[in-house]
Amino acid sequence: MPRSLGIFISSKMVELSEERRALEALLPTLGDDTLQLFPWVFETDAPASGSSIRSVYMNALDQSELYIGLFWDDYGEWTIDEFHRAGELGITRHLYVKNAPSDGKQRDPRLQAFLNQQSDVRFGITPRWFTDSDDLTRQVTRSVRQWLIERQIAHHSATTAVIARSSDDVPEVPRGLIGREDLIAEVHTLLDDGTRLLLRGFGGMGKTALAATIASERIDAGKGPVVWVKAGAADADAIFEALGRAFDEQQAIASAQGDERLQIIRHLLAEHKPLLVLDDVWNGSALALVVKALPRTMPLLVTSRQRYPLDETIEVAELKPDAALKLLSYHVRRRDFSADPDAQALCELLGYHAFALEIAGKTLKVYDLSAGDLIQRIQAAPHDLNMPGDFGELGRKGIKSLLDASVDALDRRLHDVFVTFGGLFEPTSTPELLALTMNADTADIRDALEQIELRGLVNSATREDIRYYRLHDLAYSYARTMFVSKGLSEGPVIEACRRYTAV
Repeated sequence: MPRSLGIFISSKMVELSEERRALEALLPTLGDDTLQLFPWVFETDAPASGSSIRSVYMNALDQSELYIGLFWDDYGEWTIDEFHRAGELGITRHLYVKNAPSDGKQRDPRLQAFLNQQSDVRFGITPRWFTDSDDLTRQVTRSVRQWLIERQIAHHSATTAVIARSSDDVPEVPRGLIGREDLIAEVHTLLDDGTRLLLRGFGGMGKTALAATIASERIDAGKGPVVWVKAGAADADAIFEALGRAFDEQQAIASAQGDERLQIIRHLLAEHKPLLVLDDVWNGSALALVVKALPRTMPLLVTSRQRYPLDETIEVAELKPDAALKLLSYHVRRRDFSADPDAQALCELLGYHAFALEIAGKTLKVYDLSAGDLIQRIQAAPHDLNMPGDFGELGRKGIKSLLDASVDALDRRLHDVFVTFGGLFEPTSTPELLALTMNADTADIRDALEQIELRGLVNSATREDIRYYRLHDLAYSYARTMFVSKGLSEGPVIEACRRYTAV
């Protein structure tokens, strides 16, 4: 049974009606025996409903895999709304702009400003220009076919599931885990009670190592097998199909849809009774569907930089200073740092960050450096510390690569707040101070900080009834470098501090 993919077509209806009809006819022809493409166009597919027009098209967009936006001269508030909502939902967006005369009309300045914004190198989406319906269908055919190829490659190669019946089969188990004994005991207790549990923290804190250690200990304790899924940004279908391959039931899962597919997954998990581990989750919608497919009493262990509303969340934070020093010594081997003040200062400089300490220890060992030598090398930008000899997996060769993944996922508004945070003189701020610095509304900045916290780049705390946010030391170093490299001035920061203290 072929899978169905919804494609949402968005434009001003009157202005580009011919082009909408052309795509409505084209898209179903681009599927194959395994995939069927279903275009959704408001004027032909919206049902009679007592709901608002916006809720109707938002519901259709929510069920789509691809957004195609068509633009010419007129500005449509709803069309722009659809574009932004697709981005919020993580739906791939393709833009096509008609570049042909239109009886002397000029492009609406609001639409031109929107298109200019989409041309931004970092945050924009590359638009395609077309002249008529035939040109549009040729370009859409090429783009959709390429999108389907890339989607299938990501679908089948990036998401894997491993069934571990021996502790040695669990991926990512470290040779030793230091400083997390209390967390290990707490997680075991919660999993024994059937809890769906999130290990959440800043990238590189050791969430995966902690989850792998717990999983291997449960196997050794006779508590059953573990199914380990490297989830990433995969959608629920990719995760379900990875589970199907692991259990040799891929055909049954691939041929099922909707609740039937969830039922097959639920029965497989109930039969084998594993602990399911979803590592490095970035897709909240996928996680919600996986939770829906679980047997009622089955535990779940998730690692992520982001916050999700599972039964329990355990923060995997910085190591305590003594544990950080032990971890540094562990990676250097045969060197005692217990009485070395420079080693203690190095741990502090790196924010007691587990992955950074691993890199630092291996750097000290490979290059035969003292802790003081390494401090001198990295003090200006500790986030630039890389694994010696390029010894690391893709995306984990240095601290910056971990931060890149988190920062690249920010939209323009959140990115600007993050960079401005780097312009402050300390890695802590209230929303009010940042709002003064950016000349922005405090409520907007507070919302942005909450969104950045959800993505694991800042943590919030309260002191004397004042809510404030703190960047991890390495994230602050990264943001500071971005602030300086953009040539931004500290003048607004100084003026904001004066105004803030005068209140």
